[in-house]
Amino acid sequence: MSVDCVKFHPNNSYIATASQDRTIRLWSVQEGKCVRLMQGHRGSILSIAFSPTGLLLASAGEDRKIRLWDLASGDLIKEMRGHTDTVKCLEFNQDGSLLCSGSQDNTILTWDTRTTHSSHSVNSLGSPQTGMPPTPDLLATYYTADSSIVSIQRQNYGIMEVIGAT
Repeated sequence: MSVDCVKFHPNNSYIATASQDRTIRLWSVQEGKCVRLMQGHRGSILSIAFSPTGLLLASAGEDRKIRLWDLASGDLIKEMRGHTDTVKCLEFNQDGSLLCSGSQDNTILTWDTRTTHSSHSVNSLGSPQTGMPPTPDLLATYYTADSSIVSIQRQNYGIMEVIGAT
């Protein structure tokens, strides 16, 4: 089992790891032991992101789904769908109300993290798939010409820096 990504919690007391075994572990830095185990992805988890408050953790990867976790309990809050290929990166905005996801499907999707229900499946154009209503969590879709998104980083003044690869 390999660890695919590691992130420090905003208070630096915890580290989250995501692995090819489809698990996310929250580790106490001081104690050196796992304090939470989160499961549910159906593929390798390639990206995790803490909300600025440290109350939420987002995860995504090969299963094309974004999961939002409550760190206090380790419970899944909701699952968001919209990408048609592997999700490579996640980033919250400065107040944690929005989450951006970047994918190999050449899109960046912006999600509302304040709603607490599971979303419905949408295709990469943001239109509902047959018989499904549009997801209330998906706020915007941004397209790149032919570059899969490999990194999103929050900058000052609410700007997100996006890096793609061809």
